[in-house]
Amino acid sequence: MARTVNHARREQKKSEIIIAAMQCFAEKGFHSTSMQDVCRAISMSPGSLYRYFSSKDEIIIAIVEEERRQDDEFARQITNSGSLFGALEKLISHVIQQSNEPGYTQLSAEIYAEINRNEKATAIASEAHTLAADAVAFAINKAIENEEIDSTWDPEALAEVLIVLIDSLDTRPMFTKKASDKAIHKTVIKLIGSIRN
Repeated sequence: MARTVNHARREQKKSEIIIAAMQCFAEKGFHSTSMQDVCRAISMSPGSLYRYFSSKDEIIIAIVEEERRQDDEFARQITNSGSLFGALEKLISHVIQQSNEPGYTQLSAEIYAEINRNEKATAIASEAHTLAADAVAFAINKAIENEEIDSTWDPEALAEVLIVLIDSLDTRPMFTKKASDKAIHKTVIKLIGSIRN
């Protein structure tokens, strides 16, 4: 029992460190953030911090692993969902809402950059992307079987396009906010809906 409690406490503290580090990365960028900055943000001594993470790279890996867990959950939901379009609509709403959280877009850009520099992060992100794309392709195949989607669509290619489209919503606020979130949501849903029979 004590071991379970200690593990839960350790995981809770790691989560707190990750959240503090994410805020630092969003504000200052990954390379301008030091482990000392993370220590200050979490009010922790360097010795204590290094018991959880030995470097910023380890923190980035933890962030990417959390993203993978979220992708795993999405893959489960879409695989078990009775509706490809319903599951995608929920995901689109979530991504648009998340992209409006303070610092989220900047953090996404930092994470994408580090994924390209860090081999382990690249492998984790690639695995997560493949899992999500496979789940969407599976749902597309089911929709084709149910004659909801024309059979001339290539499920794997369509899944890749849908994933890239939805992922791009993450960083949209960095570049433009001409259209309202409501208009973007409606347009993306209409665009995805256009593949229906």
